[in-house]
Amino acid sequence: MQTFSVWLTEEIDKRGWSEAEFARRGKITPQSVNQVINDINKPGMKMFQAAARAFEMPLAEVMRIAGEMPPRPSTPVESWRERLEELSPETRQDVIETVERILRLAEWR
Repeated sequence: MQTFSVWLTEEIDKRGWSEAEFARRGKITPQSVNQVINDINKPGMKMFQAAARAFEMPLAEVMRIAGEMPPRPSTPVESWRERLEELSPETRQDVIETVERILRLAEWR
C-alpha cells in the first residue's frame, strides 16, 4: 500500500500541477503541502479536506486512501449515509425532504 504522500504526489503530477497550484486549489499553504509530500509532517484533517477540495473527490474517499477510514461501504444505504454527511446541513435537509416525498409517493402505488 502506498503512502498518502506518494498518492498525493502522483495525483498532483497526473494533473500537471505544481505543489503551489494544489495548495491554491485546496486552500492550504504551500508549506503544508511540501511538508506532507516530503514526509516531514503527517497529513491531518486539513490536508485531507484540501485534497478533497482540489481533486473534487469525496472527503471519505481521500481519508480511505490515507488509511484513516475503513474500506468503502458495502451497502448502498451506508454509501448514501456517508454522502449525506459530506453535504452542508441545509443541502442535507433538502435531500432528506426530497427522498421522504419520493418514498411517500412510492407507498401510494
